[in-house]
Amino acid sequence: MMVEELSDKKVLKIVIAGDGATGKTTISKRLNGTFRSDEELSMTTGLDFHTLEITEKDGKAVIWDLAGQEQFRSFQDTFFNDADIVILVYSVEWFSSYMNIDSWLSMIDRENISKIYLIANKIDIENRAIHSDEAQQYAKSKGLHYYELSALTGEGLDEFEQDLLITARKMTNGVNDD
Repeated sequence: MMVEELSDKKVLKIVIAGDGATGKTTISKRLNGTFRSDEELSMTTGLDFHTLEITEKDGKAVIWDLAGQEQFRSFQDTFFNDADIVILVYSVEWFSSYMNIDSWLSMIDRENISKIYLIANKIDIENRAIHSDEAQQYAKSKGLHYYELSALTGEGLDEFEQDLLITARKMTNGVNDD
C-alpha cells in the first residue's frame, strides 16, 4: 500500500479504561491478536498502545490502554479527548471496580464519543461481587453498550469484538447510526 493511500484512511481512537487489574490490557491483546496465555502481563504504567486492524480498505484503530491505578488519574481525562469509542472495564470480582465506573464516565465528553461500552470482565471467576442483572440495568440507564466476557478464556469475546468491528467499520466509512 502506498503512503498517500494510507493518509486517506481514518485512524480511529479507542480508549480502554477502568480500575487497575481489571483485564484491560488482556482485552486489548485479544482484540489485536497478540494475546498469549503463557505471557505474564505487568501493570500498565501511564498508557500503552495497541493497533487493531479493521480491514485493509477500512483502515485501523489505535487502542489507548490507560493505566487504572489511582496515581495516574490526575491527567487521564485528557486521554479521552478526540476518542471515537470508549471501552470501560470492571472486574466482576471487585465491587469497587464497578462502583468506580461513574468516576471514569465523568472524565468523558460524551457528545463526541460514538459508542461507549461497559465490559464486565473475569466472568470465569466463580464468586461474582456484581450480578449481571444489576450491571445490565446500570448500563442501560447510562446509555452504555454492555457485554460480559473473560479476557483470560475468551468466553464472550466474539460477540463484543464483532460489535466493536462493525462500529469501527461504519465510523471509518463515515456512517454513525447510534
